[in-house]
Amino acid sequence: MNIDNLKTFCAVAKVKSFSKASDEVYLTQSAISRQIAQLEQDLRTKLFIRKRDGITLTKQGELLLDRAKRIIADVETMRNVVSAAETEVSGALKVTMTVGTASMWMPFFAKSFGDRYPDIKLSIIADDEELDLSIREADVAIRPYISNRPDLEQKYLQSFSMKLYASPEYLEEHGVPKVPEDLKTHRFLAFGSPKLTPYSDMNWFLKLGLPKGEMHTPHILVNAGAALFEMAEQGVGIASLSQEYLQLKSNKLVNILPDVEGTKVDMYYVYPKELEPFKHITVLGDYLCEKLREKGIF
Repeated sequence: MNIDNLKTFCAVAKVKSFSKASDEVYLTQSAISRQIAQLEQDLRTKLFIRKRDGITLTKQGELLLDRAKRIIADVETMRNVVSAAETEVSGALKVTMTVGTASMWMPFFAKSFGDRYPDIKLSIIADDEELDLSIREADVAIRPYISNRPDLEQKYLQSFSMKLYASPEYLEEHGVPKVPEDLKTHRFLAFGSPKLTPYSDMNWFLKLGLPKGEMHTPHILVNAGAALFEMAEQGVGIASLSQEYLQLKSNKLVNILPDVEGTKVDMYYVYPKELEPFKHITVLGDYLCEKLREKGIF
């Protein structure tokens, strides 16, 4: 039985669609259909019921899903055992994080981490939707704490504190707000995404200075933190950004209403506890903690 076919099966079961699964496993829809057909032939049973509005698992498919996840996890663990046996710190490391974290935070650490650990093949998966660590869609996640998951090791990295920022050019044209009520006449750049995000209340600032139940209308919605940052720099409007983003140390953006506290997000380095013995899995978390302390971000 082909392990890749099992991974494809789990991806299709997760999103309940052959076409949507293409984004999960980076295969064409026809290739996915072939893999599922091969798996059904190997097992001599149907795994999915095809309907107009999507697909559902058969009883046999439901039985296979849990077992398939365990098989995939076992195979990935064996690969880690082999990698760990070859040298102390080497192997492939797949890390998932949100698009914003991948584009605005990790670039500051990637080069120095690669210089220190040249034998680790780092793969960063930027996705605002949570990936399934149990079937090794990724080895590690950098994300907020996941409750009720005793099977996961979750190491605190840092907290992101959201503040409001605008460019000097924008403030010169539209004025500097002194109190939250002044925001009524300003343009807001807000986070908008069709996907679920692990971050809570990303658009906290849309309620500032208004009666309960009312919200400011965003000037622009965008589902990428880096785009919010760039548009704020270009003077398009006011954006909510983490004051811990290192780009803010060297650019011209101005923190407006500095006494106003926004959403605070605690970030963790998360991986299955069964991977704890493998140093190439844990070393990135240790490295990030070291560098964040050096920069005084904690």
